[in-house]
Amino acid sequence: MTIAAAYARYSSDAQRDESIEIQLREVDSLIERSGWTKGPEYVDRAMTGRNDERPAFRRCLADGEARHYDVLVVYKTDRIARNIGVSQDAKRRLFAAGVRIVSVREGELRDTPDGFLQAAMQDIMNEYYSRDLSVKVRAGMWDSAMKCRACGNRRFGYDVDADDHYVVNDAQAAYVREMFEMYLDGRTMNEIRDHLNHEGVLTIRGKKWSTQTVAQLMGNPAYKGLYRFMGREIPGGMPAIVSPEVFDQVQLMRERKKHSKRRKIVNDYMLTDKAYCLNCGQPMCGTAGTSGSGRKYTYYGCVLKDGCGLRHFLCRVGGQQGRTCHG
Repeated sequence: MTIAAAYARYSSDAQRDESIEIQLREVDSLIERSGWTKGPEYVDRAMTGRNDERPAFRRCLADGEARHYDVLVVYKTDRIARNIGVSQDAKRRLFAAGVRIVSVREGELRDTPDGFLQAAMQDIMNEYYSRDLSVKVRAGMWDSAMKCRACGNRRFGYDVDADDHYVVNDAQAAYVREMFEMYLDGRTMNEIRDHLNHEGVLTIRGKKWSTQTVAQLMGNPAYKGLYRFMGREIPGGMPAIVSPEVFDQVQLMRERKKHSKRRKIVNDYMLTDKAYCLNCGQPMCGTAGTSGSGRKYTYYGCVLKDGCGLRHFLCRVGGQQGRTCHG
């Protein structure tokens, strides 16, 4: 009994599940005509074929090497990969395990010198197509960016018209302006979040607001009319919801609050910026930790990300040497 597995893939969210259904229908038909027993199906949706970072694809190869099936059937060889290295490695691993590879459109791939040459030429054409398509897509996106089009990016406060340009959504824009006004009036991000959720306002993804989503929105210069895409910045490239003055004032307030919090933390440790690590010479800053018994300890540590490797940090203060201790 010959067990035949099926692998199917499509590469873009713009494609639909019907693409998978068409592939599997053709694969099943070939398996039936060949008199094989249908084995496992492996499907990767919206996964590029230019690398092997595909969960189902990796399971497919691992199962093939474990001889969970005898034949791997695909609709076309480019479903395996559009990368020469990935494709060649996959075929090498399956052939080494004694697994046959059959394509509905191109027939069986043979583990022979002639078969290798034919498959290699097909792999080259598959990767060429992928690279050429990528260049054309990028060129189209660049052209869209120059014309300030939405290019699939959705933002709260905006709709997209028939020409793919941003237009103001009046209902959502009112909440955007209210968020900026509330912050200027001294309300916190948490209070703004709670207000939006209490009003039943949902994010552009249809979810409740978090402090992070509020902060991201209020830090996005799109709301003062700055269009950004693919490294391009075009002032006035989209309709503004708040004035540049209001937007910039909010950013200034956020920056001041951030620094005021930092100063408060620094002032809790009087030797911060005055103590230096004897091991590497870097400044030391105050920090704290909790022991297994739940007791809190405060001490000074080197500012290096991974530290110096010393359990008890040595420092110098005002030119005098000493050892920091737990307080």
